[in-house]
Amino acid sequence: MEAALRAEHGLPPAAEPMTAQAPPGGRLPCPACGHQMFSEWWSSEICDVCFWEEDLFQLRYPWSQIGANGGVSLIEAQANVERIGAVRQDLVRHVRTRADDEPLDPGWRPIDPRRDPVEWQCDGDTPYPEDQTVLPLGTHAFEVALRAGLERPFPVDGRTAVLPTVPHGYADLALVAADLAAAGFAVEEEQELTLQGRAASTADLATGYATGTPVRAVVEERGDGPAVRATVIEEMTARLGPVPVTTPMAAYVFRAAT
Repeated sequence: MEAALRAEHGLPPAAEPMTAQAPPGGRLPCPACGHQMFSEWWSSEICDVCFWEEDLFQLRYPWSQIGANGGVSLIEAQANVERIGAVRQDLVRHVRTRADDEPLDPGWRPIDPRRDPVEWQCDGDTPYPEDQTVLPLGTHAFEVALRAGLERPFPVDGRTAVLPTVPHGYADLALVAADLAAAGFAVEEEQELTLQGRAASTADLATGYATGTPVRAVVEERGDGPAVRATVIEEMTARLGPVPVTTPMAAYVFRAAT
């Protein structure tokens, strides 16, 4: 069945799998729809919910249309799943509703090139990381842990009122320019940089977000700042481990004048 569908839709034959095991909690999420569908990376499995074929190359380079999925990139596939329920229009008739044991992975969201460490150059020489959680699909564990930490003291609206939509601060360059204009500045130049963020431990990272970002002001308006910070540290350490943290982060540099 799978071989016939591949031939019908111009997909290449399944490759021999190279194993990278699913997490202890269950199956890996499909990068296109987010449902827990795959048993391992490099498996060439096809998601029955959206018909994305597991392809670690297209996860690493989500802008690329080269790969197992018939000329559609992962970024395009995610938008198509949201719009039509399948990665391509001609595959809509093959998809099905998710089963009860195929939930949406809590750490999944569509890739956002403004926030996620997307590789925009493919030189063919850089090896895949041994830890594939550093690829875009795995970058959301921090966000999930931060949300969980804030939902403990604020169970009703921890996601929406306490945690801003973008917990990392500004991610929209137009919004930055608008705020500068409102303050009487005209933007003369803007630049986006990718930096390596480092923290000695998960606790230090949690402290930084609870005290040095927009989260702090909202938390202090609503409750006991030190108590909330302690809860966030406890939750993030339990989920991510008491380890040093290194992660890519985007920075926006503006030159403005009055």
